Amino acid sequence: MKCAWTEKHKKYWPISLACDVLGVNTSGFFENMRRRGAEQPFRPSVNKRVSSEALLARIRAIHSKVKQEYG
Repeated sequence: MKCAWTEKHKKYWPISLACDVLGVNTSGFFENMRRRGAEQPFRPSVNKRVSSEALLARIRAIHSKVKQEYG
């Protein structure tokens, strides 16, 4: 019900604000909207896993480049 209200009024209020006021997690709102449009349940693809692994490799490379210092 809260997601339906947020979806209906998104042209008047920012989604993040509406979710905050209604006590809904923004990522949960978008997952709910994605599921409503999907005929099949969500299953992560192999491409997403490869992409995540590539991202992790990039983060590790940058981390070693800055001598493992943060900030």
